[in-house]
Amino acid sequence: MVTLRDTVVLEPVPRKWLEAALAAVVDAVEELREERGRLFAGTACVQGVRITAGHHIGAGARYLIEDADADGVPATHRVDVKAWDRSSAIRVRYDGKAPELRVRGEGELRSVDGPAALRWSADFRGAGSWARYRRGRAKGALDLRAWWAAEPGSRAPLTAELRHPLVKAALQVRMTEAKHGRWTTEVAVTARGRGWARLPAAVAAVLGGFVLRRAFRNGLKEFAQEWNAGVPKAVALTPGTIKAEVLHGLTTANRPAPGRAHPSTVPQAPKPH
Repeated sequence: MVTLRDTVVLEPVPRKWLEAALAAVVDAVEELREERGRLFAGTACVQGVRITAGHHIGAGARYLIEDADADGVPATHRVDVKAWDRSSAIRVRYDGKAPELRVRGEGELRSVDGPAALRWSADFRGAGSWARYRRGRAKGALDLRAWWAAEPGSRAPLTAELRHPLVKAALQVRMTEAKHGRWTTEVAVTARGRGWARLPAAVAAVLGGFVLRRAFRNGLKEFAQEWNAGVPKAVALTPGTIKAEVLHGLTTANRPAPGRAHPSTVPQAPKPH
């Protein structure tokens, strides 16, 4: 087993701003109008999305999203709403398919108005050669209330775990406030080999421990630099701006090139009867 641990100082995300930002995103989704299996923001159609069951954001609603990556490889994504209640929880289930990959997962946000926790999980399975080793499960949780409480000695509010046929890894992140409100953040990763990879992984951890730790520190340092450069710009956005950008992104994503129609594009909302 190998354990990697380091500490970085991060620009803080104000709690009130995060709560307002989450509410703005949910407001944008709830504001969408459903008509004939499509979603509209005003008269603009949400690109590449169809409702194939239920009604928008109602329990049982099912969304089918079709797109392609930069190389033109097609993919389909199915999202099922299991619960949508701002005061208690929003829960969704995801099923994504590409030619050589399938991902299934679930996500839950506990309370929008005063968010308490975020949890997610995913199972992935590849195809083709070595498919046996192209599978695994990941899960994570963020206790938002515990994060801002930052009580010394308490359990890590941000955790994640990865299980693969050849490796098991766990992530723990703790935060304590530093000077000027910045976050002193401790990140710890533990990993161990599984199956036939157990012994080779242990040997690699011993012989290459220094290299692993240096790479971990450098990677964390780069993350902190990007975070500290981006967060001040993000928290300067107002809820209204965030909501507008979400709606704009939904209605412009996957827009086809001129002269080429996307199969799920509707140029404008049908006129009311």
